[in-house]
This record gives sequence, structure tokens and C-alpha cells, in this order.
Amino acid sequence: MTTPLRILPERLVENLECARYRYAVTMQNIPHYYTLESSWDDCEDGVSAEFRWTVTEMRKHEVIRSFGSREQHYLDVNGFSYWTMGGPTLPVAEAGLINRQYSTHGAYDSPFDSIAHRYDDSEKPWWKVQAEREALYAPAAPSGRVLDVGCGTGLLADYCYRKIDREQYVGIDPSAGMLAKFALKHPDYKADATLLRTTFEDYETPLRFDTIVAMAGSGSHVTGVDIIEKAWHLLAPGGRAYLTFYRDPAVAFERMGIEAPMLAATPEGAVGDGEYDVLEFTRGGD
Repeated sequence: MTTPLRILPERLVENLECARYRYAVTMQNIPHYYTLESSWDDCEDGVSAEFRWTVTEMRKHEVIRSFGSREQHYLDVNGFSYWTMGGPTLPVAEAGLINRQYSTHGAYDSPFDSIAHRYDDSEKPWWKVQAEREALYAPAAPSGRVLDVGCGTGLLADYCYRKIDREQYVGIDPSAGMLAKFALKHPDYKADATLLRTTFEDYETPLRFDTIVAMAGSGSHVTGVDIIEKAWHLLAPGGRAYLTFYRDPAVAFERMGIEAPMLAATPEGAVGDGEYDVLEFTRGGD
């Protein structure tokens, strides 16, 4: 069963991600960063309307988790947890700062971490591997602003690099190992693009994409939301989604040498293409 699609206000996500943060050097036992209301661009005489709007909106979407012997209210967005001091009972005008830390709640334990170092390897000769992978990735035809769902070690960047503007590329994957291999292979992507450790279900962004791809069966890993609904929401008018699903998961995971996780059913309308089923659609120009 899928959970309701959570759509945070784009303004809220953008404010949290674009704020200027400092490292909390006085709290080394709780490594985190913070942004002060006084550092926000619209702050005058110690008051930032944008900061206070952000705190107000955070409180509408926060969840409660334990923090030592007490409870704390958190908002989780794109791999970070955000919170304010004092919780919702503290007047917004007295909040003063927003904290953030890399989320340790519901950390993404991925079976792909253990094979990231060898994921790109093959027993086949390099020229045959290259030909097969180019044939696999070419139909994705990424262009414009690209969201690569389950980007892994960056094979889309490997085989479609002429079509990708790295300044408009976003890759998301729950495996820290796979992302580390991606960054090692393509160090230029770390500076000019975004590589995020998150699932498609948890990904929140104000961006809209011209191309959304989920290659090499990545679509089968989206189990918490309707992948079509969310992809449609994230597409720009005229944007195109190219989503692939495992045709035979048992064979795929046996070849990788890892136990298959829980997978979503292939959506109706997907068409077989080699080892995968493909669902392709375009969002109208609304």
C-alpha cells in the first residue's frame, strides 16, 4: 500500500536548502549546523519575515521523535533533519534560528553499498560492455534539467555524457556507496551538480525537470509512493519520463550477488525492452 504523496511548499524547501548555515562548534557531541534569523537576506532590525514564515510552515509538517529524555519536533527533507529550539510552544518571533543535521532517522541501509566497488565491472570484454550499455541508456535521451532516480555509480553520466548538462543534473540514490563511486568517477559533478542520498519517495524539491529517468530497473525500488504520480508532479510542462522496471528480478539480483529487497509491481502499460520493462510518458504543456 502506498502512502499519501507529501508535497511540501516549494518555498519552504527552497528556503531551508538555500539558507546560510554555520557549524555548531560548541556542541561537538551533537554535530549539526544552524542558520540565524539575522543572517537571512530580508532581515531588518533583527526581523526576517521569510525566516518566520519558514518556521511557521515547518511546524505544520513536523514529526515528533525522541531526543535524549525528551521529545523534539523535526522536519525531514532530502537527507537532512531540521528543527527549532523550544518546539511549537515557543513563539515564532523567539525562535531565532533553525538547526539542521544529516538525518540519522530511518537511515537508508542499502544492499548496493556492499557491491558499489564492483558494480561497474563485467566479465565481458570492454567493447561489448560499452556497446550493450550504450544501447541500454541511449533511449533515456536525457536533456534539459535531468533527474536521475537511482543514479547509482553514474552510468547515465557515463554513457549519455554528451547529452547531459551537469549544471542541470540531479542524481538521487539511497546508497552511500554507490554515490561515493559516482563522485570518484565524476568529480566535476560534485561541484556543478547535485548528488543526494535519498529515496524518490522522500525527495522534495522546488525544481521541475525536463527529463526524469529511472534506469536499470530503478523504478522497481520505488515502493512508498506512486512513481507515476510523483514523476508527473516533478516534470515540467512538456517534460518526459523514462522509467524502467525489472522484468525478472530474481535473475538480476542473482547476477549482482545480493538478496533482492522488497520491490514494487511493474505499472500497467510498461513495454518489454530486453531485460527491463519500460514506461515512458510526457507531461502536457499545462
